[in-house]
Amino acid sequence: QNKTALVIDEFATVEIAEPADMAELQSVLAAAYDQRGMREKSREALAAALRAKPDFTAALMMQVRAKAEDGAFDEALALLERVIAKDPSDYHAWQLKGGLLASKGDAAGALEAQRRALAQRSDWLPSHVAILEILLARNDIAGAKAQLEALQKALPNHPQTKYYAARVALQSGDYKTARETLQPLLAKLPDNVNMLVLAGAIDLRAGALSQAESYAAKALQRAPDAWPPRQ
Repeated sequence: QNKTALVIDEFATVEIAEPADMAELQSVLAAAYDQRGMREKSREALAAALRAKPDFTAALMMQVRAKAEDGAFDEALALLERVIAKDPSDYHAWQLKGGLLASKGDAAGALEAQRRALAQRSDWLPSHVAILEILLARNDIAGAKAQLEALQKALPNHPQTKYYAARVALQSGDYKTARETLQPLLAKLPDNVNMLVLAGAIDLRAGALSQAESYAAKALQRAPDAWPPRQ
């Protein structure tokens, strides 16, 4: 908060002749205003950035998110296509496109976009997660296992990799593997709500009701809406 206030105080009235530099400055200001909850000021700065340089990628991406926040998904997607046309290797843009398509209910399009993101950067965790969530929601166990293998290859030691390995094992009906995979992670992150919910779901499905209730109680203490799990 203090850093964003300093950015605003120091740069809000600065004018720069070079369009690209002005667009960058206004984009930084837009982000600072947004972090402080000053939505109108953020939108004004964003508009100024795009006036200075209409194809400035950072500003376009912020505009995409602003449109999405307003529920204007088609406009957001049209803007994203401009970003992708300019730089097809922009994995951030592909990931964001996948998220927007998922919000519109286009799971197939979302999967394709997230895979395009991973084609540019194979260790981009948000796209791995997005794909796994779609596949698990569909109960596509074979697809989820294949995606998990890709994630394990890219980020073998990441906590999210272990978490999704446990999720996939649970949804496959392999409760023993799910529990054994999750327990070391839960030992390191004993207050993590997602871990507690998953641990409770595993024990619930495995018939260990008292232990499931214990995990559920801990999860509810930390996040009242965390239970029941989405399994």
